[in-house]
Amino acid sequence: ATNNKCVDKDCSKITTPCPCNKDLGCFWDTTFGANGACVSGSFGGCPLMDVVVLVDGTTSMKSAFGRHASGYQAVMEFLRDWARTLPLSGDSGKVAASVKVDGGVRLGVVQFAAQGRATKTGPTVGSGGHVTGMLSELEADLDYQEAKMIDTSDAYIAGALQLAQAMFTRPDRKKVLIVISDSIIMDAGRAEANAAVSSLFGAGVKVFGVLLRPAAAFPSTAGDARDAMLNVLSNVRDEHFLDAQIEDLKTILDTLCDPSQQFGRLIASAEGGAGALKPKQPCPMYFEKNVCNKDAACRWSASLLVCSDSACVRHCDEDVCKADSSNLCEWDATEKICYKKPICDHPISECAADPGCEWKAADSVCVEKECQHQAESGCLSDPVGCIWDSQKDHCLPRPCTYTVKEACNLDPTCTWDAAVVGTQAWVSCVEEPCTTTNPTECLKDNRRCQWEANKCTTKPCVQHLDEKTCDHDEACHWDVSESPTICSEKYCRKMKSEGLCNDDTKCAWSSSDNLCKEVVCSDLADQCACNEREFCTWDKQSTVCKNVDFGGCPSMDVAVVFDGSGSMSQSFGRHPHGFYAMIESLRDWFKTLPL
Repeated sequence: ATNNKCVDKDCSKITTPCPCNKDLGCFWDTTFGANGACVSGSFGGCPLMDVVVLVDGTTSMKSAFGRHASGYQAVMEFLRDWARTLPLSGDSGKVAASVKVDGGVRLGVVQFAAQGRATKTGPTVGSGGHVTGMLSELEADLDYQEAKMIDTSDAYIAGALQLAQAMFTRPDRKKVLIVISDSIIMDAGRAEANAAVSSLFGAGVKVFGVLLRPAAAFPSTAGDARDAMLNVLSNVRDEHFLDAQIEDLKTILDTLCDPSQQFGRLIASAEGGAGALKPKQPCPMYFEKNVCNKDAACRWSASLLVCSDSACVRHCDEDVCKADSSNLCEWDATEKICYKKPICDHPISECAADPGCEWKAADSVCVEKECQHQAESGCLSDPVGCIWDSQKDHCLPRPCTYTVKEACNLDPTCTWDAAVVGTQAWVSCVEEPCTTTNPTECLKDNRRCQWEANKCTTKPCVQHLDEKTCDHDEACHWDVSESPTICSEKYCRKMKSEGLCNDDTKCAWSSSDNLCKEVVCSDLADQCACNEREFCTWDKQSTVCKNVDFGGCPSMDVAVVFDGSGSMSQSFGRHPHGFYAMIESLRDWFKTLPL
């Protein structure tokens, strides 16, 4: 206002917590230095870390990338803009390596190109070739690198990797190395580069790579460039790699500490000890309801399934805060911040009276009941382990959440099945159905149980406890028509007589196997038998029976490329394991295709 002009928001200029939290896009980071600091919300999840960026300085980077006349100059300006928004530590790169840095991010830049030509900033310029938390030093480093582009045809990285490792001096900070290149890195996978990579990994450095392309279309060298870059990246390599147009680089850098993004998930995590996940994050970075609600500055939206700032933190006046009863606000006199009151903040005598609360005896505290979701999507996505009862439209805690095999098997209603895999520690402990000795109780669970010979037994296929083993049994299928999902007998297999079977056009009796099976159109060699089925059609040209959905398919070859990363092992809707669900869906599709 004093300069009478509009300027970019700078969260770091806000010096007290409440105005910082009130300002959309800013976050008060209590781990920053002795008293905390206001930082951009995009980087509120950043651990204490040092980042070194290796930039390709070969001739190809001088060419136009999109609307940028020079790819190299564009990268340097993206790094400059990024540095201006990062929560930098404020420490000079010239301080002794033994000096502990209490907060923020430190950044360094190294250029690589021809063999033996890797360069960092000169000793008298900017940071002196170190990681630095001072913006003035960083800008001087970038000026230096911009003016001294190496400009050779081939890219070699071993020397740059060695320079980068020397810049990582503090064992108490997370270490991140980012390689930005458009070239085939000639020495990737060779002895010297491999030794440098191994040394970096041994020092706890996470190595990421961004392969730039000058336009939307992939150049002919993209495959070789990708394969070469993967040789220098951390495992799982594909998860540490992105190919991008140059305009995407800004987003990649700005989301480096966002756990919902590919690189951010690996950086803003609790892995690795040093620089681990901070106890307090910006609200949008909490993805679990219970974790969100434990932060007094946040609130969980049951309809949107996201965590956002509580309305209370917008109040910077004590009286206004206390007057906001609709949002259950209370004033924290120590921090001078308005927070929402803790959910289930009751003594034991009042806890049970609140229908959303229960007393946790082990911790002597009243806590919010788990699995209090009104929608199936929120229920099934809750990582504490919830199941949705579609008949009652009700979310229930998952039975059998033991994480140890011995404890699981000690519970007579549970069993440990190592074949059942997933992202949660308790996923292999599954409910043992139909264990009751009461016929009435047995038949209440009529999807899974039957009463036979004075005994409650499982119906056919129910013994398969996961989608993979279920669908591998020819008689069974994973039933997602209701929740909880179970393995159940296929429709036609339920028909035990030849007459009943043949009365249904979807089924046909197999005399050789003495059982009822689903009709597969391609198995019908007779045109009349084919046309009797409304889901089949006779192809006169090829004289074969096809599924009507694929009757218009030309002669063609189809390749399916699917994601095999770790995230695919989590639940997807009513499917407990996304990867297995995808494979089984492809299997079912193949059975109906006119192969």
